[in-house]
Amino acid sequence: MVAEQHESHRSDGNGVYVASDLRHIFGLVRSTQRARLASLHPAHQENNSRQRSDSISAPAYIARKKHEYMARRHAHQQIDCPHFCKILAQTGIAMSEHPFAQYVRTLGRGRHGARPLDVTQAQTAMRMILNDEATPEQVGAFLMLMRVREETPAETAGMVLALRETLSPATTSVEIDLDWPSYSGKRRHLPWFVLSARLLAQNGIRIFMHGSADGPADRVFAEDALNAVGLTVARNHSEAMRAIEEHNFAFIALENLHPVAAKLFGLRNVLGLRSPINTVVRMVNPGHASFSLQSVFHPGYAAIHSQAGVLLSDNLCVFKGEGGEVERNPDTACAAHTVRGDTATIDEWPALFPQRHVKDEQLELGRLREVWRGTGTDEYGLAAVIGTTAIALRLMQRANDPAAAMAQAQAMWDTRNTNA
Repeated sequence: MVAEQHESHRSDGNGVYVASDLRHIFGLVRSTQRARLASLHPAHQENNSRQRSDSISAPAYIARKKHEYMARRHAHQQIDCPHFCKILAQTGIAMSEHPFAQYVRTLGRGRHGARPLDVTQAQTAMRMILNDEATPEQVGAFLMLMRVREETPAETAGMVLALRETLSPATTSVEIDLDWPSYSGKRRHLPWFVLSARLLAQNGIRIFMHGSADGPADRVFAEDALNAVGLTVARNHSEAMRAIEEHNFAFIALENLHPVAAKLFGLRNVLGLRSPINTVVRMVNPGHASFSLQSVFHPGYAAIHSQAGVLLSDNLCVFKGEGGEVERNPDTACAAHTVRGDTATIDEWPALFPQRHVKDEQLELGRLREVWRGTGTDEYGLAAVIGTTAIALRLMQRANDPAAAMAQAQAMWDTRNTNA
């Protein structure tokens, strides 16, 4: 066949064609098309010619691409053209595998052959995803293969590094104390953690909160709660930095912070499952804060966060938060995994009540404002605010132990400015 006669015109081994070879391949496309048409019964040639032309994107498209690629031939530039690869696939020409395929193969080779990625591999794979150098099918396979096994600390660290590379601006003139991710939403209790953030900000701690409301409709997300208590919601990074300078606090939605990451995060609505992206966005620390306060819903993921934090030399604390948010559940004991540089420890915080509180019948955001102003009370809510504040103080080494941190947080609450 014609394709076999031109077997020598291949890629460089990475799925990338050298421009100087493309003129031969374009000729092959045309000659292969003519050869196939000639083999058909005359009665079917006209219809098949129209179908074949459509399937290989039409002669005008080929001519335009030939002009584009041949213009670079003398510079010996390398060209990666997914559309052209589809044309070659239609003609039956053997193709080298896609550069991203190696990562899917590594993760999905089988029970005995599959293995996790190391930090460098995960960073490179995530970089390709963020740069739109992987197909949607590859992205879905990559994320779900990793999800089934659970991402490793090394894979998490590598993907976080890749995401941090793409954040802009890379530096900021504002020194931020505390990074605060919020991506789960609340459905059993109000998001009391927003009052913890407000209390810390009122005491001079600069907080950069980021999150997403792309989740179940029955949940209340941080952005709605922040609006209810008068805290700033920024539309972009610059606004966030100004808000922190003026009020020690800012929140920015993931879609405004990093649209590509937001799209990947939203895939849970398509795939039906969380993916490693849920972990990665929580660890990205976009404001380069000195400390990061993180939470998980499934306790097993706390170890992944903390071990990845060691690999990244981050200063963080991660614990099982109420509903998956950064909020201490005062009804249960809490194991807070803390990382400072390359050292990991666990603080044990005892339950504050002998029995659990029933969940709220309705999540009325106005109650947050009432409790802050002192015009309303909520036993569970106040304990959640004090407990979450204490964990942040302990992380930032403002207190020597959990008991001292609780006492300091209570003093902050008792002396808060209820009108601010």
